Amino acid sequence: MKSFRISGLVRSVDSVRRQLADSRTLQQRADAIAQVDRTLNQVDAILAEHRATPRHLPPPSQRAYRFLMDLRKNPTLPVGDGSSTPAATPPERTRWRGLRSTLERNLERLATAESEAQIDKTHASIAATSGQLEQDFHRLNLTPADVSPETRDFRAWLALLSEKPNLLACIAARKLANSILNAAAQKTGLWTMPLHIHFRPMRGLYRIHNTRTHSIAAMPTPMLAFDQTGFEAIRDLMFSRTPQSKQQLHAQMLAEPYQNLQAELTALAGPIERAAGAFHDLNLSFLRVNADYFNHQMPKPNLTWSRMMTGRKFGHHDSIRDTVLLSATLDRPDVPIFVVDFVMYHELLHKKLGLTWFAGRRYVHTPEFNAAERLFKFYAQAEAWLTRLASER
Repeated sequence: MKSFRISGLVRSVDSVRRQLADSRTLQQRADAIAQVDRTLNQVDAILAEHRATPRHLPPPSQRAYRFLMDLRKNPTLPVGDGSSTPAATPPERTRWRGLRSTLERNLERLATAESEAQIDKTHASIAATSGQLEQDFHRLNLTPADVSPETRDFRAWLALLSEKPNLLACIAARKLANSILNAAAQKTGLWTMPLHIHFRPMRGLYRIHNTRTHSIAAMPTPMLAFDQTGFEAIRDLMFSRTPQSKQQLHAQMLAEPYQNLQAELTALAGPIERAAGAFHDLNLSFLRVNADYFNHQMPKPNLTWSRMMTGRKFGHHDSIRDTVLLSATLDRPDVPIFVVDFVMYHELLHKKLGLTWFAGRRYVHTPEFNAAERLFKFYAQAEAWLTRLASER
């Protein structure tokens, strides 16, 4: 039998994990365990109907099913002690209709605004939308966890550019970027001129595409802090792909102007830390690793569990956003603390040692990194555990 999906299973497990992480009473934990039983009963009924077993599910669903089974076997876990930031679990996220379209309209206005009247009109639109959004947050008593990541990003963008000096800085950056990127875009013959620059909430380094009347080059909002060198680096990456282009751009993104603006956007969005897990707490893991291997000198990054139970990649360090993410696959009762600490140590080494560039390529697992990683006290045992977890289906 071919594998088939059970819609919502992985999402349900993420919800249970957050409920357990946020449990402060026995009743809250009992409610979470009751949800575990309901979900397992539904999944088992679907499997029986199709004459299937959990092994017919896709790997992410298999890991989710195994997590639920672990909880059913071990329902008497201690309730949380409040030492970690709770993970909010609102029943339904609040949405704003038209927020994205409003953002898109203002991005185009910012891309073409020249006169003082155009700039004032754009600023008034952004400020009004930002003000209404903040009023809604206050009126509905919302926290950042009550809205989607996209809405948090839009909120931060609107709040930033509702301040007139920031909007003027954005327009100045757009003009500088245009002066550097337009000629390179036109030279390729692939893009409809003129080129409009959008500084927007987004993942990735850039996006460029054609419309009927022009082309749009989108880049992350903090790039409006770039100077000429920064825009020359992204120009080279967009249009010529020189060996050093990505290295140069990455250096610009790690520089103080970009990082300061990124930090301001994070604060405006309302950061959410999901460090508390159902079985393991990333805050406690960081404290142990920082004490044992970094002499308490490692600045604390943002810590969060992934929503997905990944199969092979168990951690990630985002140097631009200074965030350490660990896979929810590790948040199981049978996974020893030293395995979680090893992945934490691995990612903090990335934070400490950074990247090594050679011939335009970046290397993170250098000989220096590998030697430092082997200093972990339970290195061999932890590697064996991760190999076992990676082999599970």
